Amino acid sequence: LASLAAAPPCHPWPCPNRYHAKQMIDGDVPSAKLTDIVEPWFLGAGADSDAGQVPGPPSSLPLCLPRHHPYATAHSHSAARSPAPTPTPTVTRLRSSAHSQEFAKFKDENEGINFLSSVDDMAQTSGKKLALISGRTADNPSLLKEVIAKGCTHIFLEKPGAPSVGELEEMAAYAEDKGVAVYMGYNKNVTKYVTLAREFEAKTPGAVTTFIHNNAYGTDELGECFERNSEGMLKNMAVHELALLVTYYGVTADTIESVVADKEYSNCLTIGDYTDFAKIGFTITTTAGKTVTVKADRCGGSNSLAIVEVDGVEKFRSMTPDAELEAWVAPRQAANPDWMPYFLLQHDDYVTLKERACAHIASGAPGAPEGLATIGEWWSRAGVVGVRIECARGWSHGDQ
Repeated sequence: LASLAAAPPCHPWPCPNRYHAKQMIDGDVPSAKLTDIVEPWFLGAGADSDAGQVPGPPSSLPLCLPRHHPYATAHSHSAARSPAPTPTPTVTRLRSSAHSQEFAKFKDENEGINFLSSVDDMAQTSGKKLALISGRTADNPSLLKEVIAKGCTHIFLEKPGAPSVGELEEMAAYAEDKGVAVYMGYNKNVTKYVTLAREFEAKTPGAVTTFIHNNAYGTDELGECFERNSEGMLKNMAVHELALLVTYYGVTADTIESVVADKEYSNCLTIGDYTDFAKIGFTITTTAGKTVTVKADRCGGSNSLAIVEVDGVEKFRSMTPDAELEAWVAPRQAANPDWMPYFLLQHDDYVTLKERACAHIASGAPGAPEGLATIGEWWSRAGVVGVRIECARGWSHGDQ
């Protein structure tokens, strides 16, 4: 019963935004119905662009490699697959694309959805409407205000939310003043492998957990990755693990006792005009004596792990994908080799978060649904923690 905004395709198929749209169109999110898609590039200057040769609009990020073209777009989604006693909320989502012909086909196949070139073109709403924003990080502050001006009552904001803690704080204050709830979508908060590790840790005295996050970029793709995700690895890829620390391990700026960098594991590179980590590792100890380690590797493969140790000896390990998920993913990945593996690996988690958000809105319940933090909680805790880690981690590019 929610309206979501989804994004157009990545080349040759989905970027995260369009994958969100696909899930709603396919009926995977029963409490949601996609109503609008805002795509300023392919419904504007890029309408006649050639595949693979799309020069982004002046304000866009550089062109992504084949699997990740990122042009910011906005989509609106309304949920109502079956009659319900509660009002139907609506949603808007931002997305990126890079293949005009692919987008045109996508548009033609979905005649029941409003395809718009800007948020300004969206109809004013008087009911519950959720705007799902998954565009370029730098655009998020202005997009948030635009969808609120159109009457969106709720927002699902993808990580990291904004380029800086200050902007995130300002967005939180603006949304609160307008009475709009903003949820932050961090899918690992509801992932099976995390849940299993946390359950084992909770019943094991002296247990310490390490969260390992791997992506499948090739080393030749890192330049594009650094440029497109210029906010840096900690605010981009590793922010999912940071969310786990904040949500489940009591980590806040005030509770950090120490941050120890794993310099042997970490690898900081300068490619072109951008310096970032290809790999990053650090251990946080809180004032309550809780210790947790995070490791992230852009080129480590297509999996994530949680390893629980006692006195340095591994006692438990959980991983995604597990055998069951691999069996489900394998034929779909083979049929769609250009899709980034994490779309399929995290398919169920994406569905869970959207469904929880939309069902929560439709029910009229206060606060945030389980597993989703509000923007106010996120900026005041995780955002400031990120700054604290950046200042305390002890890395410098020169000594990597």
